[in-house]
Amino acid sequence: MSATSGWKVLMEGVYSEGGLPTDIADRVTASFPHHFNVGLSQRSTKAIAELDKDLLDALRARGFKVNSGIQGTGFGFLVWSRAGGYYLDTGASQLIADGKIKLKAGSSIESFTETGLKFEDGSELSADVVIFATGCVLVKGQDFKLLVLISSFATD
Repeated sequence: MSATSGWKVLMEGVYSEGGLPTDIADRVTASFPHHFNVGLSQRSTKAIAELDKDLLDALRARGFKVNSGIQGTGFGFLVWSRAGGYYLDTGASQLIADGKIKLKAGSSIESFTETGLKFEDGSELSADVVIFATGCVLVKGQDFKLLVLISSFATD
């Protein structure tokens, strides 16, 4: 989700200028029972996805794997249950959608080359920077998945 759309759906009128006093807003947002919050979060997630539809479609077209969270509840339940597994866009997603930041999914890295990376599927990708976004290893002992973002700032 984009921070702009997420803020509009989740926080506008609560944590915003002219909204509730902060201490009251904190109590309101923390007072919902878990099971009640599931339905609210699912509806909010759908509303945010609709606002971000063009961006999400463009990301999918570039191979970016998106999801709607646990039971379609967005990032909130991922925060509480895993302390990770979500991405809140503040601008980089548009760079990915525009092809200015490249990514590669579906094949592991075989080796680094002088100009970038070679993958197990035989493909190669030139890269100025390689970023390993590995996430968080949980105390529960769950394995983490490796997400490789490959950034190439080529001028077209």
